[in-house]
Amino acid sequence: MIKTAVEDKDGFEDQVTELLEILAILITENPAGFSEHQLLGLLQKSPYSFFASDALKDPLILFQTHFLLFHCLYRLKGMWHQQGRGLLEISALSIRLEVNLDFNIAAYEASDLLQKENQHQTDNQKIINKFNNQHGITRKN
Repeated sequence: MIKTAVEDKDGFEDQVTELLEILAILITENPAGFSEHQLLGLLQKSPYSFFASDALKDPLILFQTHFLLFHCLYRLKGMWHQQGRGLLEISALSIRLEVNLDFNIAAYEASDLLQKENQHQTDNQKIINKFNNQHGITRKN
């Protein structure tokens, strides 16, 4: 059960592994999904009792709890995407697995590719602008 910050790396990885297993079960067995608050509530209660019952009351423990939960959710998202199981929607209001693989994976990959292409174009334009500025070149429109 998480009560305070984890000091050693091995202890943290053990907690991550345990939480990943619990989350995989909860998310796949509940296709409607959860809000973050609902999921934290389940993880505080039996049979899981993963987080302390007062985890949402103390600001530091709340932050640590949120961080660990979202760290595990994003790891699951990556693993499930690689395995082709679907896309894990992650927000404070909705945590659920989208399993319409044909549409969602293609959309995710297209979005990711478009994002990378836009960043690449922006980076290229910055390089061109810097070069032009250094050499006193002005663009004609």
